[in-house]
Amino acid sequence: MMAEAELGAVVGTAPACGVMGLPRASHCRHLFPAATPSPFPPRPSPRALSLEERNQALAFADLPPREVFVTLLDAGTHLCLIRAMDRLWAAVEKVGERRDQLRIPRTPNPAN
Repeated sequence: MMAEAELGAVVGTAPACGVMGLPRASHCRHLFPAATPSPFPPRPSPRALSLEERNQALAFADLPPREVFVTLLDAGTHLCLIRAMDRLWAAVEKVGERRDQLRIPRTPNPAN
């Protein structure tokens, strides 16, 4: 890596890498290594729901988020927007079909 750096100072990085048969991106990757990740965990958003607010919203997890939103607004409580409830439902895996439906198992093909 030192040879193309020395040659690059004279003729330029692209021609030096071309002569050496190295991609220019590899040369730049050695010059500017990737930043190391922070040792500190990410801070939660100040607008994030508290634990009791999450539990209050999840108490209605068997209903659609729009219905929960309207129900809580009628009760005089505004926890979060409908999309935030969607994300909350997805985080606890409550997203999916709410209707009770019969699942018929597939039968194997007798011709095989």
